[in-house]
Amino acid sequence: MFKRLLVAIDLEYPDVAERTLSTALHIGGADAHYLLMSVIPPLGGSIIASYLPKNYDKRLMQDMDEKLRLFVRERFGDSGADFHYVVAHGPVYEEINLVAKQQHVDLVVVSATKPGNHGLGPNAARVARYGENSVLIIR
Repeated sequence: MFKRLLVAIDLEYPDVAERTLSTALHIGGADAHYLLMSVIPPLGGSIIASYLPKNYDKRLMQDMDEKLRLFVRERFGDSGADFHYVVAHGPVYEEINLVAKQQHVDLVVVSATKPGNHGLGPNAARVARYGENSVLIIR
């Protein structure tokens, strides 16, 4: 049923990320196409950016891409699934919904919130509220 899944992963919480990706793999199966995505939120206004080294954003995104690939290889390398990777920089829910729309995914899979919090986090809620795709929120 779901053959193109976007799985949003926050590597700050590896246990939650592992549970989210594991659930997506269970739903999509071996034949699905998985677009794994991490989003680096904005760092603040132009004042903060003026103190950062040149090309800081670009290096940050490259580092995140490497960490995302390593995370998947270590935990899911033997799954045989078709993984593709996206690292974006900007408001989390906007970037997830933008990529989901551009890539014509069948399902967006996100975690509800970070560990220790209860309820639905703001990014998961906004992905579901403002996106055009079906959304599965993992607790």
